[in-house]
Amino acid sequence: MLTIELRFKDGEREVPLDRFVESILQRAIEPFRREIQQLRIPISPPTPHTGEQQESEIRPRAVGIKQTAEMLGLSSATIRKYVSQRRIHFVRAGSRILIPMKTIDRVLVEGIGAKR
Repeated sequence: MLTIELRFKDGEREVPLDRFVESILQRAIEPFRREIQQLRIPISPPTPHTGEQQESEIRPRAVGIKQTAEMLGLSSATIRKYVSQRRIHFVRAGSRILIPMKTIDRVLVEGIGAKR
């Protein structure tokens, strides 16, 4: 009879399989997490609208596919694919597809969700 014994260690201590896998995943994710932290764009809190503000100073609440692609550093085709797969939140204004700025901010921090 053949016997195989597997032991999972994190450093010097023996750990259950689920903790071992979690440890590996954390180590694999950490470089990506640091990179995302560096890309994080500070968002200033909204300021009350005054008659003196220029229209260009007002942050849009949603932008189109092309602008979203530029902001996220992706192609328009990729954004369209994510919209069709419902991996990114969008709204329709007639035939136009708009991506809310809150969604773009979330994607910059958390990334794109898994396929649904």
